[in-house]
Amino acid sequence: MLSEYVLLCAPYRFEDNFLMKLSQRRIEKELYSAIMSGVTVVTRPMIKLGLRNNFDIVDKDSLLREVTNLQEGKYQNFSDVEAVIANVEDTHIQSLYQKLFDMTKGRGVQGFDDCRIIDTLTKAYTGKLLTETEFQELFDQQTERIQASYDSWEQYLASCVLGKLVQVAQPSFTVTTQEEFVMAIYGYCIAPMNVFAQSTFWPDHQLEKLGLLLAELLGMDYHQDRAEVQAQQVDTSSYDHVELLSEELVEKMSKLNFMPSDLDLDRYDYLTQLAETVLWQPIVDSGLEWLFKLKKGEQDSLLMPKEFTGLQAAQLYWVCYEDYKDLYDKNIFGMINGTVGLKVLLTEKEVYRIDKKFLFKKVTVPIPWKEVRLVATVDLDFGVTMTLNGKKVFDTLKAPDYTLIGMTEEELNQMDNKVRKALETELSQQLTEVLAGIPTRLFEFTGKK
Repeated sequence: MLSEYVLLCAPYRFEDNFLMKLSQRRIEKELYSAIMSGVTVVTRPMIKLGLRNNFDIVDKDSLLREVTNLQEGKYQNFSDVEAVIANVEDTHIQSLYQKLFDMTKGRGVQGFDDCRIIDTLTKAYTGKLLTETEFQELFDQQTERIQASYDSWEQYLASCVLGKLVQVAQPSFTVTTQEEFVMAIYGYCIAPMNVFAQSTFWPDHQLEKLGLLLAELLGMDYHQDRAEVQAQQVDTSSYDHVELLSEELVEKMSKLNFMPSDLDLDRYDYLTQLAETVLWQPIVDSGLEWLFKLKKGEQDSLLMPKEFTGLQAAQLYWVCYEDYKDLYDKNIFGMINGTVGLKVLLTEKEVYRIDKKFLFKKVTVPIPWKEVRLVATVDLDFGVTMTLNGKKVFDTLKAPDYTLIGMTEEELNQMDNKVRKALETELSQQLTEVLAGIPTRLFEFTGKK
């Protein structure tokens, strides 16, 4: 689900590479998506841990309780924020706090609680504590109230900052620090693209006054920081369309004498978006990503341009990609690697089966998506296999890390055989359904271009 109102929790989603110019699709993925970008079977438990540690949220009922507490300001351990400001010993800091308060136009620290409400709701939805219908109902209620409470992004964000500055909270790895939170909002103020200008519910999205105030509070130079960010845009102008490669992938590729410039950077952003939307995110949304996290070693059979299933898989994707330059314009967003080499290329219009011929020659055989039948079989001992139109093309050859779904090896071995077979059958059907939906998602994705 995409909504401009997710921007209300943008302070919790800031990343340093937002200081580069962002494509519209990147803004939507990172800042409009109710489900947090890049969530995996590894990160989802961490999101739920944060909800439990910070608010004791473990289910829908406890979520509703905490949303009510935040809305009613029950975590504000003071009755008069101006009295708190008056007690700040450093007179210069006190004056900056007062200026922030004035920017809030009487809302005080309410913005901080409202920001936490939207952040908490999206995290609860990402963590599957809410169904889509439950989330939508709560989200609409809260965003309608919040929209009516402010008239500009400056007012709202100033209230967010002020609330964080006067917050009293025990330090924890799941709690965003004051510096991190304020620096995130400052980052949005100096970024080359004002992401809040994308929203329609508060037409006033000017952030310069807030940026100047935060710079003084942080001991920074607003104009210098803005100039440096703009200079970086010039230095990287030829890569504006590229979602930055991770340092880990660049390092791994460099060991094979691959440099970022050797990759198909013209298509990198598009291919990663295509792979995530059409293939990986549906796997995640179905709760099946753990099948591609193996107990021993990295998964190297389902290959995509980004390290969704691991660094090794992304590295192997780009190594294999070089061999199919004649198919670049087909947009190869995924590959299936069999036990003895590459078996299948997944592209926008067709699937290419790779057949071996005499003297080790390979032939790519195009199959229109409407004629493709991919069937998955899950075995908790031996992993996932897939067939393409009846021919085996995929085999992880290793057991998935079922501890990621709270199951131990002892529990698996003690499981009744009928129950186990039923579980494997259910998982096989779910994954097959995800694969069967690829053509529809491709049509929807490419139809928006």
